[in-house]
Parts: sequence; structure tokens; C-alpha cells
Amino acid sequence: MKKITAILVCLLLVASLAVTAFADEAVTFTLAASKTNVSRGDVIDFTVTMSELADCKSGGFALNVDENVFEFVDGSGVCHVQGTAMDSCQVVAGKISGSFVIKVGTATVSGKIFSFQLKVKADAALADSAIEIQGAARNSAGDVAVTNNTVNMTVACAHDWSDWTTTETEHSRTCSKCGAVDAAPHAAVEAQSNTTSHWEECACGYHMNEAPHAYSEWATDAKNHWHVCACGFVADKAKHKFGEAVVVLEPTETTTGLKTYTCETCAYVKEVTIPKIGNSNTGDTMIVAFVALMILSATGIAVTVLGKKRAA
Repeated sequence: MKKITAILVCLLLVASLAVTAFADEAVTFTLAASKTNVSRGDVIDFTVTMSELADCKSGGFALNVDENVFEFVDGSGVCHVQGTAMDSCQVVAGKISGSFVIKVGTATVSGKIFSFQLKVKADAALADSAIEIQGAARNSAGDVAVTNNTVNMTVACAHDWSDWTTTETEHSRTCSKCGAVDAAPHAAVEAQSNTTSHWEECACGYHMNEAPHAYSEWATDAKNHWHVCACGFVADKAKHKFGEAVVVLEPTETTTGLKTYTCETCAYVKEVTIPKIGNSNTGDTMIVAFVALMILSATGIAVTVLGKKRAA
């Protein structure tokens, strides 16, 4: 009975704002939400704060809420004022309201006075919905001028998308919750390739402009040969396999010669210089001369030894 009486007092206070002469004091009631972008089934925390009002005797608020979008969950008074009788938030005549009364004398009231929760209904329309607060307060001089605010809420679906469905030109997916369709033309994100083909890949996974690799003539360096596609994919890389040497230019005593080796796979030609004729066996000549010198030295030593023995 006390709660009902307090709520009725609150509603009467709100209604009296249009017809009552206000005291010089003014107060602001502010409604704040824990989030304003919400989905069906979400529970949102709300707080009602009141700017400082000295010599306060009572106060309260009522909310204009779309009952097709939100439902009341819970609420309570949280005002920290000595000697204050608080009522829980209630739903009366389609409105959420709360009120407080200073039991003895008056008090200075400020800060958070109520908290409550609203839940977004499972069948709420996916649209914007405004929640307006209407506050009322009284001090010793009578009703106090009030400033209110409105919180704009946006209800959107927390989409549960299907896998992408693709055609040659676009991709699409459907939300299992609300039936919304997300569709767009394909757009290349990055180039991809495998051992047989290349393509431009869309974010949905579709392969755009897919085609088999088309290779150029052999690409080569001094050690290897390979094929390369216009997309940059490299295939068939291997070391050269050279055949027999072919003398292109015979050397002379004054000029070097030239011989070539050709890769049997890619036809890459490796050129090798042939030394001048006088220099081609320089190493062998030196070895022969060294051996001859050693033989002569050994012969000379042997002759000397024999001569000494005969003299003896």
C-alpha cells in the first residue's frame, strides 16, 4: 500500500508541473543507459540522476517507454540521503516510475537516485525508440522547475549469417534471425594461384577470372632454368643438364679459343674459354722439367760418390 501511495504521489507531482507555480530553485533529471545500440533479448541498465536540490522534500520520475519494444525487469531506489524513504521502480498504467519522500524535515538531494533494467523484447521492431524521462521535485517553497532528457535507443539484429551463396557476379548471405539479406558484387581482394591455375579471390571466397597458367619460353640464369606465368607463378625449375663441349674457336699461340656447352632441356649455352696453345700445357711442362732436374741431380750425386770410392 505504501508503494502504491508513493507512486501515485510521484505521478501527481509530474502532472502538477503544467499547472503549478514553480519555486525559484531548478533541478535536472538525467536518464542514462549502459548502451544505446541494442539487440533483441538484451538487458540494459539505466540510471536516473538528479542535480543538487537543497531543502528537498520529495521527488520522483516517470518514463515514457514503448511497451512493444521494452519490458521492465527490475529496479530500486539507490539515493543515499539520510531519512529518505525510497520505493522500488514500478510499472503503473504503462509507465515506469519511482519516487522518494524525506520522512522528517528536508534534505539536500543529488546524484543517482534510481537504477532499473529494461529488456528488449524478442519481437521488438528493428528501429529507433526514444525513452523520455519526466521528473518532479518539491522543496519547502513548493514545486521545483525541472529539466528532463530523452535517450534514443537503436534496436538492431545481432545477425546470424548463413554461408555465402555466390553467382558469377555477386555473393549474398541471409540472417537466420531477421531474414535480412547481405548482397554485393564480387570485388577482388588478392591474387591467388596453385600449381595449375591463377585467379583473383573475393572476400566471400569466390574465384574471379580463374584461368590455367600460360607459360613463357624458358627463363634462365647461369645455373637453372624455369617457366614463369604472367601471374608470377614459377614452375619446372631445375639445374641445367649440359651436353658435350663444342669447340667454336680453336686457340692459337697468340689468341684464346672458345668452346660451348648447351643445356639439353632449355638450350641455354655456357661459354668456356680455351687457353692459348703455348699456355695450355704450362703446368705439365714445368712438372717434366722438375722431374728431369731431379734426375740430373741424382745422377750427378751418384757419379760423385762412385768417383770418390775409386779414388779411395
